[in-house]
Amino acid sequence: MKNGTEIAQAKKFAQKNVLATIATVNVDTFVPEAAIVYYWYDNRNNIYLATLRESRKITNIETNDNVAIVIGNENSGKTLQFEGTSQILTDSKETVSVLEILHKNIKEHQPHLILWPMLQLHPQGICLMKVTISWFRFSSFTDPIFTVEGTGSDLLTGSMALE
Repeated sequence: MKNGTEIAQAKKFAQKNVLATIATVNVDTFVPEAAIVYYWYDNRNNIYLATLRESRKITNIETNDNVAIVIGNENSGKTLQFEGTSQILTDSKETVSVLEILHKNIKEHQPHLILWPMLQLHPQGICLMKVTISWFRFSSFTDPIFTVEGTGSDLLTGSMALE
């Protein structure tokens, strides 16, 4: 049985951070490729990531939609790992809505940024990915020390939701 308190801590950790590393697999060489991206976690079992349309990540997931994501914070002594399947958002209404939430989340957690860095580079080329979580592992290396592991379905359980 999963510990609901520990899963709630994992969800809270995902909500409080804005940067994650995503790993995809190159379609030609089968070599892993990783990059830091801004993200928003929907407090269920989805993570939304912003990247450039021309990025290697997008090319890779168009062929292989499996991804791995790691969220870490050197000050907290915690890490959160996810595996899941990704899709490129094509619905413009959903894309605008998620971008607004993502931008608000970044401003809240990184208020020193004057303009979202990606917008400085290519404001018209931003693309959103939605990752549906199939597996996660949350580790706390500070008091209390613990690791909790589960499926994306475990994140949906009502009794484990954050309040």
